Amino acid sequence: MGRGSVSRHASSTAVGREAFAAVNADTANPGATAVGYRSKATAQSGNATAVGREADASGNTSTAVGSQSKATNTRSTVIGSDAITSLSNRSTVIGSQASAESALGGTAVGAGAKALHTNATALGSDVVTEANHSVALGPRHIHMQPVSVIPSAPAAGAVLYVRDVGGVMSLCCRIAGGAEIVIAPPPAPLT
Repeated sequence: MGRGSVSRHASSTAVGREAFAAVNADTANPGATAVGYRSKATAQSGNATAVGREADASGNTSTAVGSQSKATNTRSTVIGSDAITSLSNRSTVIGSQASAESALGGTAVGAGAKALHTNATALGSDVVTEANHSVALGPRHIHMQPVSVIPSAPAAGAVLYVRDVGGVMSLCCRIAGGAEIVIAPPPAPLT
């Protein structure tokens, strides 16, 4: 529905000027929905939803909501203008210009937040992850990650981790510049 809109499958819907919804007709669940000027839902195996001006949901089972938002990988969800998942399956992005790029399972929440590593989470405006399996909180960065070896010093902020030496645990922090701070040493033995 709309001038120049195209829906190329019985289970697909295109609403808006030049909206485009098309999937591979050989799939069991071929639905695609595109709503908005030049929005595009084109997942190969279906279940793509694009809502917003020039929104693009081309990943299988992907959702893009917001002007020029892009969910280009499998099972990705993007909400926000200019938000994007790129080379990032199973990622979630919420916020204007937020992104999860090259990050399997990345999560970015906040305007300009960027999850750039596998299973990493960026929370806050303009926060960027620095390592796989980490959480970056902003605007002051604190990165927490489970580690089997003591992590190297971050470029900025700090890394919190639990150091395990022979079953004795200590909560530690490595700050930019390389210093290690033991926040919670192991308890003294009971006598």
